[in-house]
Amino acid sequence: MSSSLERLVPILDGTNYHDWSVLVQSYLQLQNSWEVVGGSYRMPTQPAQGASASDVTAFREAFSLWNAADNKASGAIMLRISASLRHYRGANQSARTFRTASQSTQYVDFKLLINSKLSGGNPIPGMERMATLIDCLLTNSLTLANNLQGLILLAALPGKWDSVAQLSLPTAIFLYHVPRLSHQRRCIRSPPFH
Repeated sequence: MSSSLERLVPILDGTNYHDWSVLVQSYLQLQNSWEVVGGSYRMPTQPAQGASASDVTAFREAFSLWNAADNKASGAIMLRISASLRHYRGANQSARTFRTASQSTQYVDFKLLINSKLSGGNPIPGMERMATLIDCLLTNSLTLANNLQGLILLAALPGKWDSVAQLSLPTAIFLYHVPRLSHQRRCIRSPPFH
């Protein structure tokens, strides 16, 4: 099992969560372990105090089966998470470990976003890449205010456009509401110089 795991699923290092999550899910599906992570096989509910002996016995058997499945899935997940990210492990909850591992990507995506630079040519591909990073941050519950998105966009402009960025600061912050540029192309023009 572990040799195929090593061959099929890369180590999650914080920069590759999207690829890693698809591959680890596929691997766990092959091992009949995804149900516990995906939520269709839930931890059994403990019977109420004073329940019959047969209810308690049934719970213990069901919990033992669920716990074995959870341990199998959790073990596979933890083997493919780098040592620096293992603090995301959820106790007896492979599903929690899988979900919280995605938080490691927030910093990486944010750093890629703030270090983005637009070329001196057509800025549309670079802006689309930035919008995708903002969407990834949003998926991981990290929302950036519109004015901050506008400032990040202006900071991504080439250095030779700094004066243009300063002149268009109020307009850019107002207009840049993470446009879906692949669906609606916008023409970006510098203000005329007099």
